[in-house]
Amino acid sequence: VSQAHFRLSEIVGAVHGDRQLANASRGVLRYLMAAGPRTVPEIATWRATSRQFIQRLVDALAEDGLVTLKPNPQHQRSRLVAVTCRTSARS
Repeated sequence: VSQAHFRLSEIVGAVHGDRQLANASRGVLRYLMAAGPRTVPEIATWRATSRQFIQRLVDALAEDGLVTLKPNPQHQRSRLVAVTCRTSARS
C-alpha cells in the first residue's frame, strides 16, 4: 500500500508540477465538480471536518482562481462555492 501511495504521489507531482494542490483541496474541487455549487458548511459536513478548515481551503482556492464565491439565494451570509472554468480545463 505504501509503495502505491508514493508512486501515485509521484504521478500527481508530474501532472500538476509546481502548482500541486493539497489532497484536501483537490477533494473539495472534485466534490464541487460532481455536486455543483455548495456552501462552506455543506462542504464541511460532507468532509466531516470543521467549517473553519474548509473556509481556509476555499479562501486559498479562490485566491488561485480555482473557485468563485456566488450569492446564495437561500441564505444571505453563506455564499455558494463554485468551480471556475479554469478549474474544469485543468482536470
